[in-house]
Amino acid sequence: MVAALAVFANSLPGRFIYDDEETIVRNPYVRTLWPLTAAMHAPPQSAVAGRPLVSLSLALNYALGGEDPAGYHAFNVVVHLTAALLLFGIVRRALRGQRVPARLGDRGDAWALGVALIWLVHPLQTEVIDYTIQRTESMMGVCYLLTLYAGIRGMQEPLSAGRWLAISIAACAAGAACKESIATAPLMVWLYDSVFEAGSFRGALTRRGGYYAGLLASWGMLAWLNIDGPRFRSAGLSAGVTPWMYLVNQGPIIATYLARTIWPHPLVADYGRTAAIPFAAAAPSLLLVAGLAVVTLAAWRWDRRLAFLGTWFFVTLAPASSIVPIATEVGAERRMYLPLAALAILMALVIDAVSRRIAPQRAGMAAAAIIAIVCTVLAGVSFVRNADYHDRLRLWQTVLDARPHGRAHYNLAVELAARGRSDEAIDHYRQATADAPEGHYALGFMYAQRGKPAEAAAELRQFLDRLPGDALAPKASNLLGLTLMQQGDAEGAATAFRTSLSMQPRDGDALGGLADALRASGRWAEAESAYRAYLQVNPANAAGVGNLGIVLSALGRDTEAADAFARAVALAPQSASARVNYALSLAGVGRRAEAVAQLRIALQLEPGNAQARGALEELGK
Repeated sequence: MVAALAVFANSLPGRFIYDDEETIVRNPYVRTLWPLTAAMHAPPQSAVAGRPLVSLSLALNYALGGEDPAGYHAFNVVVHLTAALLLFGIVRRALRGQRVPARLGDRGDAWALGVALIWLVHPLQTEVIDYTIQRTESMMGVCYLLTLYAGIRGMQEPLSAGRWLAISIAACAAGAACKESIATAPLMVWLYDSVFEAGSFRGALTRRGGYYAGLLASWGMLAWLNIDGPRFRSAGLSAGVTPWMYLVNQGPIIATYLARTIWPHPLVADYGRTAAIPFAAAAPSLLLVAGLAVVTLAAWRWDRRLAFLGTWFFVTLAPASSIVPIATEVGAERRMYLPLAALAILMALVIDAVSRRIAPQRAGMAAAAIIAIVCTVLAGVSFVRNADYHDRLRLWQTVLDARPHGRAHYNLAVELAARGRSDEAIDHYRQATADAPEGHYALGFMYAQRGKPAEAAAELRQFLDRLPGDALAPKASNLLGLTLMQQGDAEGAATAFRTSLSMQPRDGDALGGLADALRASGRWAEAESAYRAYLQVNPANAAGVGNLGIVLSALGRDTEAADAFARAVALAPQSASARVNYALSLAGVGRRAEAVAQLRIALQLEPGNAQARGALEELGK
């Protein structure tokens, strides 16, 4: 606990980043704890969709501290510490068995503590603390480790076996409600049982067949939670990435994970999207990974204990790094959360071997000293890394420095724009567009703000050409319509607004924009229908009611126009222009006295209103 507090205390002031905004700040479901079904719900395609226990944890955080990131990070620290304690318990109990060297078993508690500390403070673990929503990984990790720990207790303690095995099954089911990677837990528990307890694969199934059936039942829960494809846009075959493309990318990524385990610098918060890379460029890394896999398979013949560690690494990493193609993230350091446990044990084994070589008489003390030094260094790097998350501009700059890609440019531009550094933001948005088409939308928005409608329209068209079905497409079409209106292209604007309505038929901005474009084109009958559709969505919009009056007047329906203008005045009694329009319509139907009264009120509201003064002169008042 002391180590966790010392290393991660400075994570509390960290900021929400990236997906945190969608899953916490803009997530309406976190704002209530009751009913639980609502608290466990999540926006579709978000990072917590289909992961109800994670959603519930966010709702609990919100109930206790609103949107203050400190509480969320503190929760993440507690979850990570719990996982480390479970890892300590697993290693400690494994060392008590008869299938490990006596020299390790004699120092079981100290050895297990060393492993747990290396794993706890390693810089690769900082992402699950500092990147709030990545508690999906650590919460699943706790459930995974509890599944194994409780299973071991059930294997080793016959008198209480039923209780512990039930806890193991429940933990595995809970993991299914956190992240899909729990699917490999039944396999790893069975392999542990086969290697360290039962002594054979068949023996484990024979002794505890019902237990393994219970673990496999978690797959049913996984299927139920994911039947609607809650994140199909980012993962799976429908995400636009082939398994082969993803696999080729994973060679260099896994090699990078291994390198960062030994030398944790530089760390990268976002490795970017999966993209096609030449096989020749990935071949050396793929050969390395394949070689390690072959060694692991061979080890099942000569040392199943080491084989278990290698298998743990590959199996726990497999769901995110080989089985399911992920379009939006080619790699992520948090994916090493569970695989790192095997590497921490291997590191401890290496330290033990070195200690026995350099100080055979005091190997235990030497090993403890080396582990202490290693943990101190790792903890220092983690402490420094936490500080990167305090400033999103700094964080995204670290990504660009280590692994430049479009999304990093995009997110850095967002921060620059928020700080008023718009010229720099535009430059980074421009660089982002190569592999982050949303940069075109951002450029269009910024050019529109700068009063450059032609440049804005060009960028928005490129965005819509590249991402026609994106969630931002309706907004992009609306903005395109507005910029075309500013350029006098009412017909083009009408087309843009209709494109938006094809995606969101009741979008008020698009309905109003279409009506304005049709009015500007002189297509009065179509404009009337469009304004009436707009007013069904926004019945209290005075400008919309007034514009309907203008259209009705153009159609020669003066009485209806006067009624519309009267409603506009009732909705916006302080609007001088609404009263002028109403007055003109009254004059048109012969109600001169009422028209004069409205014009005089308009001049009281806006003494310099030339239109009102001119109308009064025409009426002889």
